[in-house]
Amino acid sequence: MSTLFLSLFLIIFVLFFVTLRIFVPKLYTRYQKYDSLAVLPIIILVISFLLLNAFGLTHSILIAIILSIIVFFSNLRNFYNLCIGLNKDSYGTGFIAISILQNITLVAFLLLLLIFFPPLLKTEKPNSMIFYGSHKAGFFEKTSILEKTTAKLDIYEAVFEEEEKTETEESEILIEETNSDEIIQETQKEEQIVEKEKPSPKNVIYLSDVFVSTQDAQGTLSYLADKGYNVFAFSFFDKLNYFDNYKDSHSLSPFFMRYAYKNQDENLSKKKEMLIHKKITEYTSVLTLMENFEQLPVYILAEGNCIPAAEEIQQKYPQAVLGIYKINVDDPIEGYIDGFANIQQTKPLESVIIKLPKNRSWDNAKRIAFFADKKFTTYETYRNLQENNK
Repeated sequence: MSTLFLSLFLIIFVLFFVTLRIFVPKLYTRYQKYDSLAVLPIIILVISFLLLNAFGLTHSILIAIILSIIVFFSNLRNFYNLCIGLNKDSYGTGFIAISILQNITLVAFLLLLLIFFPPLLKTEKPNSMIFYGSHKAGFFEKTSILEKTTAKLDIYEAVFEEEEKTETEESEILIEETNSDEIIQETQKEEQIVEKEKPSPKNVIYLSDVFVSTQDAQGTLSYLADKGYNVFAFSFFDKLNYFDNYKDSHSLSPFFMRYAYKNQDENLSKKKEMLIHKKITEYTSVLTLMENFEQLPVYILAEGNCIPAAEEIQQKYPQAVLGIYKINVDDPIEGYIDGFANIQQTKPLESVIIKLPKNRSWDNAKRIAFFADKKFTTYETYRNLQENNK
């Protein structure tokens, strides 16, 4: 179950708890001198905005924020009375009517979340690192809460299947008995389990396109890690500079870029070079960080606007970039939308609203991981042949 869904469920549950108190006023007033539950709406409102910062704007988070604001303002008088220490008074007819409407809306929201519940993905949680800095000055691992977070790295560590092979070895045991001239010779067969040596993992870097975040590619990245790759998914939190307003914020821009795609915004083609240049800058910072981690050379998993940027980076740094797998280009994937990663699975409600093809399974993520592994292995084999021919 996703962290986002659990967080939204928590918001709905607490808001239910707040709005349902009108149905048990006598029981509630018996044990409470003050209306202490009036403090919960402001806490939930803060949590809703924290979700916005953590996951970026989505329709479900937007609904949660709107509901939190409505419940907060409808309970503002009660909250004020609590702050100044007034005893709890009875609930008026208007307040009761508003609370009933809020309950109906919360039920509808919960049903919406259940209908568009994302499919389960059985995978290990990636290890994360956060950074401060900039593309010009460089990025450094964050050690203080006062340092502004400007980048994040999610590491999907390589997973190897436990492969064991059974080898039958013959060992001769000679047993001599001294009470006679008789020598008994036995041959005993025993099985020894020899664990196969694990190969060293190869490194893959990934940047999301402007329509999604790296969290929306978790299916593809985790399946690729299962094939023996360390996958480094980088996110940079600088402004997009596409809309030239508040929509360029890192937490808002993917949401509005998806609408630009839906509405076939002509600026998508006009500003394509700008978007590619932005990705080139990000790839340059990624290679610098990977060099600091002593994790070069790398392969690149790219899609959408990241593909031309990755190609230019490979030409510029051929020793650092061993090869590129271009999603939906090297191998066409049916029903896959360039630049949108696994959003049809991670955010089904978003994909329905922007009219993407319906697909609730992780099959495409598995296909991409399979084809990427196949191409990276081909790169590796070709490079080994070249070295042997030298």
